[in-house]
Amino acid sequence: MECLRLAAANYGAVTQQQLIAAGVSASSVTRRVQSGMLRSVAKGVFIVPTMEGPNSVLAAGLLHHPDAVVSHRSAARLHGMALSDNEGAELTVPLGTLRRIAGAVIHETRFLPADDVMMIDGLRVTTPARTLFDLCAVLSFAHYRRIAEEQLLAQVPSPARFLACHRAMARRGRTGSGIIRTVLDELIDDQPFPASKLELRTWVALTDRGVNYLRRQFAPPWYNGLEGIVDFADPIGCTIIEVDGRSHHRLELDRRRDAARDREANRHGWLVIRIGWHEVIYRTESTMAEIIEILEQRRNLAA
Repeated sequence: MECLRLAAANYGAVTQQQLIAAGVSASSVTRRVQSGMLRSVAKGVFIVPTMEGPNSVLAAGLLHHPDAVVSHRSAARLHGMALSDNEGAELTVPLGTLRRIAGAVIHETRFLPADDVMMIDGLRVTTPARTLFDLCAVLSFAHYRRIAEEQLLAQVPSPARFLACHRAMARRGRTGSGIIRTVLDELIDDQPFPASKLELRTWVALTDRGVNYLRRQFAPPWYNGLEGIVDFADPIGCTIIEVDGRSHHRLELDRRRDAARDREANRHGWLVIRIGWHEVIYRTESTMAEIIEILEQRRNLAA
């Protein structure tokens, strides 16, 4: 009875370790699998068929891989997004830790900060913003655009949180194959955050976390006296931080100018980190942690 209670509390999924702790012997577990009372979905993880439901494989996957998270179409279903095809189970795991789970599609990622994860009914699930970002890789353009329009108009996620997620992912090389940018251009017309307030907020966030070596409004070595002052810089690590308080559409218009400035910095051996107001406001912890990690790596290399 105890083993059934354990399974019932987790969508019908249970581990061999839990069963043994509840007094079920290893040989008894084997017999139950052979008789069909348990169905093996991964090593040491089972589903009770009579309790199986839409979330059973997801729950089993999370038991099998403690760092896994429900993602893509499965996360969309849990968030109530109106997908035309939301069958099956999809999970995301850290890169290099891929494990087979019967009945599930497994995605790998290098980047899954706490800002992108939440709990829904006892399951670890990607947030609406991260889910909407991930969906662009598995849906057609027409389907994705319809879902994005519905969700952004419903504020699930809010446009600002979606932009924050998109910018964080794009900075790490995941631009969304142009689909997301097209959607952003069509659907989002956000208001810029005042640059002076955003810079101050970024400065406070970094200094509160022990970063006391940055210089504000810094003139880099290639400054020509007219243009090129940067928001923050670490001269030792040759690292520049630029904070964009501009709206998405304004940012698109200025992208070429920013790229030219970044190339000039790179020619002199400097790295430019660009962050947007959405990241500072809505993803403060993961954004500051990422910046600090880069700053420290650069300083260590220069030592």
